Amino acid sequence: MKSILMKLPAAFVLCASLFAVGTSAAAPQNIDRREQRQQRRIRQGVRSGELTRREARGLERRETRVNRAEWRARRSGGTLTGRERGRLNRELNRSSRAVYRQKHDRQENERRENRRGRRHDRR
Repeated sequence: MKSILMKLPAAFVLCASLFAVGTSAAAPQNIDRREQRQQRRIRQGVRSGELTRREARGLERRETRVNRAEWRARRSGGTLTGRERGRLNRELNRSSRAVYRQKHDRQENERRENRRGRRHDRR
């Protein structure tokens, strides 16, 4: 019984360290996956007419800022700290909300107007 109690803390520390290593290694993949998903959402919005070119350009600019911040954070230490990861996630959350708002602001680009037959003759 005594030997089991002695091994229990060591097993706990081992499990905790493996969990910490696994989550820190997976976090950059999650950030990259989110960035890719948002790029897809922007492209889809342009194709469907939910986003104008100007809106898409602004959203792309915002994504570029997030990418640049990630690059700087990785360059400084090779890996992302918890604080850096939190900051990037916050920026990605803001960016995601901006994509949603722009896609649902009821502005229509020319392609969508043509498809619906609403375009009036402009002279």
